[in-house]
Amino acid sequence: MNGVTQARRDLAEALEASGLSVTDHVPSKLDPEAGAIVIEPAEDYLTRGETLRGNEVEVAVTLYVLVDYRGENDTAADALDEALVATYGAIPGSWLVTSTGKPGPQTNGEWTAYGIQITATTITDL
Repeated sequence: MNGVTQARRDLAEALEASGLSVTDHVPSKLDPEAGAIVIEPAEDYLTRGETLRGNEVEVAVTLYVLVDYRGENDTAADALDEALVATYGAIPGSWLVTSTGKPGPQTNGEWTAYGIQITATTITDL
């Protein structure tokens, strides 16, 4: 397994170890009732900076932190806050959170849920 895949899977395992429901790829179907974290490659998935050596690359992923939104809005907002705090607490120190989006409907064209996007990066060998 290459370093990029391993980094993404290590992140998923760390989040799962905290009791969160995680998938390390974009599923074709998602049950928004269950709540989940979906890990998807970010826009600049792989980059090579001037300070990186050899086969090192920076890997950027987007975490979709999703909760059920079919109830009351305040319930969904509270559930999202809880999921967000749990997610931040479970992200390993080798990952750097670079941005957090605005809460609202999240979709990839196949599913829609209420949530927020977190972009995080790490350095790994290819």
